[in-house]
Amino acid sequence: MTPGMTRTGLTIALTTPHAGMPMFRLTSEQRADIIAYFLSLQQQGPQPGK
Repeated sequence: MTPGMTRTGLTIALTTPHAGMPMFRLTSEQRADIIAYFLSLQQQGPQPGK
């Protein structure tokens, strides 16, 4: 994930079609859960060895 990515940016990324990639149909709850997970990883910072 790009450092500094926001909830709005992630929402756009998850709802915009990308060439050559499958379009997943997510409920708003599923989308919110995925975004919350991504943002939690960002708050933790880099993991050792990565």
